[in-house]
Amino acid sequence: MLIERIPEWDLSAADEAGIAALLAQSFPTDFGGRSFFTHHHHLRLVTRDQGGIVGHMALVLRSVDLGVRRVTIAGLAEVATDAAHRGKGIAAALLQVAISEAKAPCRASSTVAIVSTSAGLAVTPCSGCQLL
Repeated sequence: MLIERIPEWDLSAADEAGIAALLAQSFPTDFGGRSFFTHHHHLRLVTRDQGGIVGHMALVLRSVDLGVRRVTIAGLAEVATDAAHRGKGIAAALLQVAISEAKAPCRASSTVAIVSTSAGLAVTPCSGCQLL
């Protein structure tokens, strides 16, 4: 399964529309025709079938103060799989790539926390990082 990594600033109008359509199909919340709920993300992970986007996960990176420490947090958002493609491991594959992407800030920082906006996702520490 091919997972595409698309930085927010590289989203094409067609990808933006494809993600918006997938989110409209997947969530009862009105996204207003956007490919995001309330704010733009740093990175989009998508998978396609016959050119159409059938899986999507957004990654948001934040730096927050935790006491006297600055902590890098990676949040997952707008996780969606086309109804006809559910049960095929698409979201799991997207999550594995998202975890790899979230670990990248560890090269410049000693601490990372992977935070999910969805219930039941594992938090995974990276080599050389602390799990909070």
